[in-house]
Amino acid sequence: MMNFSCILPLLCSFSWICVSLCEFHTVVVQPGEEVTLQCSNLSRFPAHLYWFKLNNGPNISSISSMLTFKSNVSLYEGFQHDKFIMTSNITKVFLHISQVHPSDNGLYFCGVKNDLTPGVFTATYLQVKDAIDVIDEPTNLLNVILGGVVILLVMIIISLVVKIRIKMEIEVITFFCPKAESNRRHVAEREMQTNVLYAAPR
Repeated sequence: MMNFSCILPLLCSFSWICVSLCEFHTVVVQPGEEVTLQCSNLSRFPAHLYWFKLNNGPNISSISSMLTFKSNVSLYEGFQHDKFIMTSNITKVFLHISQVHPSDNGLYFCGVKNDLTPGVFTATYLQVKDAIDVIDEPTNLLNVILGGVVILLVMIIISLVVKIRIKMEIEVITFFCPKAESNRRHVAEREMQTNVLYAAPR
């Protein structure tokens, strides 16, 4: 295991990376699942093919290596033989990880260590979702659904309140308007009666 102060010296240790040749992938799995990382074997000459892992800190670990796709695989300290399996054919290099654990999170590099063609072929970010993340997804969906239901109910209540208020205003208007008209009629009748009374003695 080697210590580096930042990612840049790490990449410099592989030499410079040709952006046109390097691939980047993201893989998301759940704990206990299996995953197979792969990269294209772009080495034109026989070279030591490596899988590396960059942890959350500035540490890089060599996982495994092989000289050619037919040669034996060397697995490095800290990585179990039954968990990490490196295979290769002429065009691809694979790293199979079984029983994935949240501690397997990290950035995995596939590349070569050769004086003629040093470099990185593929970088893959492996994200292992823990149980909390798996539980949070349906919880977030439930929150969205409940929020939508609450907004719908509030809109229905507001519309009902507006309808009831309009209905009450209409009833108030219809209640007072006929009363006003009847009052006018009573006043007119009284005036007519007084006019009749005054006119009678003549």
